[in-house]
Amino acid sequence: MSQPPPMSAEAEAVIYELEDAILGRFPNASFEVRVSLDGRVYLTVYSDADDDFAIQDLVAEKTVDAMLSGAAKIHVMPRDSSVLGQS
Repeated sequence: MSQPPPMSAEAEAVIYELEDAILGRFPNASFEVRVSLDGRVYLTVYSDADDDFAIQDLVAEKTVDAMLSGAAKIHVMPRDSSVLGQS
C-alpha cells in the first residue's frame, strides 16, 4: 500500500496559521490533519460554530493564497464538535 508524501514545511506553516486563526475565534476547536496520496492536505475542524461558513470565512483567503503560491492544496472541512462527544 502506498504511503502519502510527508507534509512540506510550507504546508505545515499554513496549517499552523489556519489553526491559530480558528482558535482565535473558536478556542475549543480541535483539529485532524491528513495528507492524501497526491499530497493534498485535509484539515478537519471540530468546533461549536453555528455555521460551517464561520470557519470557511476565517480560512478562505489563506487557503487560496497557499494554492496559488504552490505552497499547498489545503482543504478545510468544518465539523460539529458533538461528533467527538465535546460540548
